[in-house]
Amino acid sequence: MNQATTQIVSSIQIIIHFKLYVMKSNIGSNDKLIRLALAIVLIVLFYKEILTGALGIAALVVALLLTVTSLVNFCPLYRILGINTDKKKEIK
Repeated sequence: MNQATTQIVSSIQIIIHFKLYVMKSNIGSNDKLIRLALAIVLIVLFYKEILTGALGIAALVVALLLTVTSLVNFCPLYRILGINTDKKKEIK
């Protein structure tokens, strides 16, 4: 393995460790759908030029955050606030 490949493998191992031990799922399916729908609305508002300038850029950043958190089933703010909408985790 060359150095670049070793660094990539090491990065992947760190990400997997972080996902398994730090990012425990705290977003339920309804929450995920709401986040994705809101992200789509924000993106459409930006591309229809309803949200422009700094507000439009902020909307895109929020849309990106909503999309990423819904895809990884983890919201750092929920963890700080002690919120868990994942029903699978509440049953245990």
